[in-house]
Amino acid sequence: DGINPRILFNNVVLPIPFVPTLSGYSSVSSICDRMGMFLNYSGTVEERLGALLLLMLHCEEPAAMANLFSKGVEWVELPFYPDKGTIARLLGCKFETVSDVVRQWGSHDDIRRRSRRIWLRRRTFLKYWEWLMPFMQQSRAEERAAEALRQARRREEYDSF
Repeated sequence: DGINPRILFNNVVLPIPFVPTLSGYSSVSSICDRMGMFLNYSGTVEERLGALLLLMLHCEEPAAMANLFSKGVEWVELPFYPDKGTIARLLGCKFETVSDVVRQWGSHDDIRRRSRRIWLRRRTFLKYWEWLMPFMQQSRAEERAAEALRQARRREEYDSF
């Protein structure tokens, strides 16, 4: 399923202890890619777009994510907004489809543009975070399993193929 690290690093001079670390990183990266692909085929464009915006917010402004869980807050600021073409490519859909979802959110007053800022209605976007949670929990479980494998390899308690 993956590339054998011995073949991959055949011409690279690395101390042997680094090979399992890089192999573990490759495994986690592969798992994340697969989770992203699974996520992209599991929900509607609306769910995937809402989740993507929240994940981007979580990565860029983790403190702003606290507003998503604050009952007294009605709107959460999205400090950036990637172009719709990029979003469409990430979600594997058409530009027009992304535009339709954003237009629908606007018509339902779930997204607002004010003073060059984008605001997301908290209660609407909270449901996209809730939709994302099972995937996040699965990803965390796989990361823990990959870490356990790395630890076992370091202790030489694991026989690789």
